[in-house]
Amino acid sequence: MAAKQMICLWAPSGHAKTSLLATFLTGMYKANGKRARLYNVDGGVASIQHLSPSHLDVWEMGDQQYAFEAMLDASRGYWPKDPSDPTSPLEPPMLVRYIAECDVCKTRLWDQDKAGQTSVPCTKCPGKPLIPIRARNVWNPANDLSQANVGALLYEGMTGFAEKMMDNMSDRSAKGEKIGEDIAVRFRDGQTDIGGVSRSAYGIAQRRIKRAVEYSRMVPGIDYVIWTAHKARGEDDVKRSPVFGPKIVGSAATDDVPRWFGPCLGVSKWPLDASKSEFRVYLTTYFETFNQITKDVACVCNSRIPPQTLNGVPDYYVFDRTKTGRFGGETLLWDIVKQIEEKQAEAADMALKGVKK
Repeated sequence: MAAKQMICLWAPSGHAKTSLLATFLTGMYKANGKRARLYNVDGGVASIQHLSPSHLDVWEMGDQQYAFEAMLDASRGYWPKDPSDPTSPLEPPMLVRYIAECDVCKTRLWDQDKAGQTSVPCTKCPGKPLIPIRARNVWNPANDLSQANVGALLYEGMTGFAEKMMDNMSDRSAKGEKIGEDIAVRFRDGQTDIGGVSRSAYGIAQRRIKRAVEYSRMVPGIDYVIWTAHKARGEDDVKRSPVFGPKIVGSAATDDVPRWFGPCLGVSKWPLDASKSEFRVYLTTYFETFNQITKDVACVCNSRIPPQTLNGVPDYYVFDRTKTGRFGGETLLWDIVKQIEEKQAEAADMALKGVKK
């Protein structure tokens, strides 16, 4: 079963992305007691670390040797046996077992990690009918998400994973490995090989990030998946006008990333006067009208709330740590996501009843 919500949260560095992840985790834990796992390649996580280990497990992935493989494993829910050991073997959440079970008498006749044969006779039913041996996915006891009470996977973030892949391709190009067309720069500095990347490397990184997002949607037993990203300037591929959106590498995918997700939320540090500002979590596309240089550049966001139930939903919420209650500082992102789900359910109910609003 796919995750209930695939969420993207994007903002410039220092704009409270990780702190907002903490408000999601706090709200989720209060609501249902579930915990989260954080896959981090994006720097410091001090603003959420206080929730570990009671509510949160953290895997620091910055020193993984194989950037492409590490991201793929993370996106499929793999987890190290020892998160503090960079060389720790990884465990998948699911294993393949070969099982034969009689539909009539419910006897399990075969349950092994290898098929060995195509069928086995039922030992209890008359005539000993042959029961086919079929491959089935089963929980891995070493990484059983159904027993670990994990409700959300948090990925910090798309920008960091993409940069790690670009670094990987740069290092390999420096050693003479051909990746795409010829690179413009390669030289040796002392005992260190230095190399640039070709244009095709950007496309490779963008496509691999997209695939990782798609894989994370299908991690079994998970309710929510949240990917963060930094802010990038790209171009709308229809109007050819500049836009701000989630950063991967390059700018070609900036306006495309939001469609990979359900809610795509942006955070802006909004100045109120010369000495005071506030963090705003936007649910819909907005313009930074306070900046005369970029005031006409759209910042792409989408709550995925159907238009017929948007009434009463503001364009943004202020991240105010002193505010309590629903949409307060402690549980803000969780409250926003739950409101989105409530509005989506309301729209579905209206459609079933044939109600127009």
